[in-house]
Amino acid sequence: FKRLGGRDGFQLFQTVCKMKKPAVVFKRELFSDLRMDSVFPLPFSVNVSRVPILPFCPEKKHKVLFWAVESSPIRKEVFKLLKEYKAEAIKKMKIANSAAYNLSYIPTISFIGISGGVALGNVTKDDDIDFFVITKKKKLFMTRFWILCLLEWMDLRRKRTDTTAANKVCVNLLLDETELAWPKSKQDIYIAHEIIQLKPLFERNGMYKRLLASNEWVSKFLPNSIQKQQTLIGKRWHTDYYGLRGISAFFSLRPLELLLQKLQQRYMKKHKTTEIVSNTFLAFHPNDYRTKTLQLLRSKYEQFGLLTNL
Repeated sequence: FKRLGGRDGFQLFQTVCKMKKPAVVFKRELFSDLRMDSVFPLPFSVNVSRVPILPFCPEKKHKVLFWAVESSPIRKEVFKLLKEYKAEAIKKMKIANSAAYNLSYIPTISFIGISGGVALGNVTKDDDIDFFVITKKKKLFMTRFWILCLLEWMDLRRKRTDTTAANKVCVNLLLDETELAWPKSKQDIYIAHEIIQLKPLFERNGMYKRLLASNEWVSKFLPNSIQKQQTLIGKRWHTDYYGLRGISAFFSLRPLELLLQKLQQRYMKKHKTTEIVSNTFLAFHPNDYRTKTLQLLRSKYEQFGLLTNL
């Protein structure tokens, strides 16, 4: 405990242990002559699959306590940023939950999830909120139309011309439920991470599970990622929409869907930059982080002589 506050740090740790005895302690490094029951080395680069499943606590949930001391200027700054990001992420999650709750009234939406910085808790006050939406078969453009209408009504819609859009909702990815699997040409570590980091807010008919099952290829890049599904916040929202089916039946008529598809695609064509537009897939990204991130990773891999396929 010399690095972690000396005697005062040790006494504080003892106090915490008396309140609730830890089942397991993971230490970043251990001395070679140190042998203690329930204490395991856990370096920063550990592969989770190598951590033994402890026989005395299988399938049991535990609270995790991260113990560190703000001992250096860099570490103090890191903790400060983490606290700020966490506070902003909580604020934006409340906005996202409210928006998703209202959008769940749209009967042609099968899934709503949060992507981007909010999903990771890594945001500043000026960031927007990215939504990932899956729609029912052949209802992509009709659904997008109603989403934009509702977000406009809630004053949460991020517009194409917005340069700053703090706390606005950007629906930057929409999929038809028939196109859940990513094409092989787009299967890389960046897209794998985007899928895994999704925070599901709402679904109908087990769509979140279907999305993961359709993209099992992500385990090639992130082998420890699909071990546990995240909890759905809006599990009991408007999954049954009997009162809306009559209205939905009219507005979901195929001729109307085709008309909206034609009008939206014509508008998008005038302003197209990095967007991806098809009959079953819509991707709107103001900044192409995928290309930049993969280029940076490749340069780092080459720098260190790694032969990893991204």
